[in-house]
Formats: sequence, structure tokens, C-alpha cells
Amino acid sequence: MKWFILVLFFNQGDPYVFTKPTFDSEDQCVGSITDPQFYPTLVEKLIQEYEGKINKIEHVFCIDKNQLKILLDYRNTQEV
Repeated sequence: MKWFILVLFFNQGDPYVFTKPTFDSEDQCVGSITDPQFYPTLVEKLIQEYEGKINKIEHVFCIDKNQLKILLDYRNTQEV
């Protein structure tokens, strides 16, 4: 099963999902998001995606493909 990095921001409803890199296990994903050497890679991507205008990061999670699908499906039903 594939694992993704999910970022939640303060005062921002939309989370950000990193589609690259993906991980083959939760342990690999957690190992990456808890490695201080990996932080600059994440922050650079967020700055690029949000053109430098990002809110403070509230939490960073690892989420598997099934959980991500549930989250996105729920989010889509709430927007209707």
C-alpha cells in the first residue's frame, strides 16, 4: 500500500498532499517526516506550491491510500 505525506495548516481548510515522494510503508513515511534533514525539502515544495504565501504548519501526517481516498471523498461531499 502507498503512503503519502499530508500537511495541515492553521487557519486553512485545505490540506496539502505530497504525491511525491510516496512510501511503501508507514514506517518509511514516518521516518521521513521525523528526519530534520528532510524538512527543507518539504518546506521548499510548499513555498513553491503556495507562491511563498503559506500559513503556519499545524501538523504533518502519514496517510495511506485508502485513508486519503476517504478524506478526499468526504471533503468533496462537504463542498457541494
